Amino acid sequence: MAPQPRFTDPACRGLNIDTFYNHTYEERDERAAKVQKIAELTGYAPRSITEVSNGNYAGRVKEEDANYLREILEYYGVTTNVELSGEMRKEYRKMCSGCPDFEACFDWGLNHEKHGWWGGTTGGERDQLRKKMNIIVEEPGSGMYQLFGTTSETRSFGLRDE
Repeated sequence: MAPQPRFTDPACRGLNIDTFYNHTYEERDERAAKVQKIAELTGYAPRSITEVSNGNYAGRVKEEDANYLREILEYYGVTTNVELSGEMRKEYRKMCSGCPDFEACFDWGLNHEKHGWWGGTTGGERDQLRKKMNIIVEEPGSGMYQLFGTTSETRSFGLRDE
């Protein structure tokens, strides 16, 4: 796998995932533009980042968006191995589906991360999806540094499920 570019572009400076949430809509739109730039640089461009950043913030998430992951997981017959209540899992997925970098995070997690909560899915759920979709993770665990310039050990969000 080719190494991912380092984010030296001025448009990407100041993006810190730990402070990405709970900002005004204008700040979120600015941050969404940075995420879009990063997605362009890495090749992980979400299909609908504009739709997500314009109307699906946490607290304003449409029910059909919150159900997106549930439908994917049910379609592939995936069950979870995480000890979360159904309500807590639903809230995490609702929060994730309202994030401007949701699709990039989900794609990255599916293709690179074996542990933790990525794009609204647990490591166990992604393992089941990978088996059914014939996806092999060749270089796991480097996503936070590659995408955000920090390591997964230092991030202050997400869950380890194993």
